[in-house]
Amino acid sequence: MMLKLCLVLIFFVEACNASRTVLKSTAKLTYQSLVMRIKNECGCDDWQDGVLKYYEGCTNTSKKYPGPTNQAEPVMSSFEIFLNKLLDLTTVNSTILSLSSTAILDAMSKLSKMGGSYGNLFRESTNTLPQLTDDLKVIVSNQTKNLGPLITNLMNDAITDLGQSILHYGFEFRQCGAEHFGNDLAKDLNFEPITKHTQVLMNMIALIGETSINDCRLGTPKILESLAVITLISSWYFIGAHSINVVSQAILHARSQSIPDKLYVSLITMAPLLRNMADIIDSIGRALDDNLEQVLESLVSFTLDLNSKLSDICGSFDGVATNVGQITNALLEAASKTR
Repeated sequence: MMLKLCLVLIFFVEACNASRTVLKSTAKLTYQSLVMRIKNECGCDDWQDGVLKYYEGCTNTSKKYPGPTNQAEPVMSSFEIFLNKLLDLTTVNSTILSLSSTAILDAMSKLSKMGGSYGNLFRESTNTLPQLTDDLKVIVSNQTKNLGPLITNLMNDAITDLGQSILHYGFEFRQCGAEHFGNDLAKDLNFEPITKHTQVLMNMIALIGETSINDCRLGTPKILESLAVITLISSWYFIGAHSINVVSQAILHARSQSIPDKLYVSLITMAPLLRNMADIIDSIGRALDDNLEQVLESLVSFTLDLNSKLSDICGSFDGVATNVGQITNALLEAASKTR
């Protein structure tokens, strides 16, 4: 009896895996194709329903953004590439990437109440952020064996700081009454801390990545794959931070048909970078047959461009709370234990 049960379970798992097909990067990605992919390919996964509701809610809400704040298209197209890549990586021939991608999707499934209106999207984003941050930090911490505690602690600290800045902005937004009364009460809102912490997060992973590819001792598959996982998480925060800006400005514009100049400047500065970030995300799957160093090289170039474009808003970048020597030692110690 036990043998028959095991055989049935094995058959069921194999049938689920066989039903998955990787959507080719050359295929046109549309809302319909991605919805069908989640429904048809992921029926065996616990996160399917929540991820589908989250994606549908965000997509439907993005069609309602008013006036000059209608920056939802680049946000959604970047997120769609990110989501599609996660689906690809759940079945890729890498335990690190497949398990981590599945864990990210599981965290995403808890955001199923998003949508309805951009006001609700803003509230749900800030309400669910603490749990999402905790879940994603666990995934980062799971890379400690491959990267060492210094690296994962630095990344988690950067994630925490960015999350706290988003929560503070959400609190100030509601506290000043901007959600209900619009622009007049929002003139003192400051999105710059979110922008700065996003910049720190991206520079942190870029410096770690650059260090690993510049030293042949550090380019082990496990290190590179774990860095790819953290790159995925960082890119979602990059997209998410910009979406908070877009949503809050949509609310302001709906109330008073205008938005503060300093908020709009940050909006138009960051928007063009989304496509470049999406290209990096999309290259992760293609690079597995090659090597992940190309992804990290692209990330370094992206971060230099980010620093240049943000200099007018945030001033010169001050750097991150570590250096090449510390990163090298941490990665060398981790590599020595995983060879």
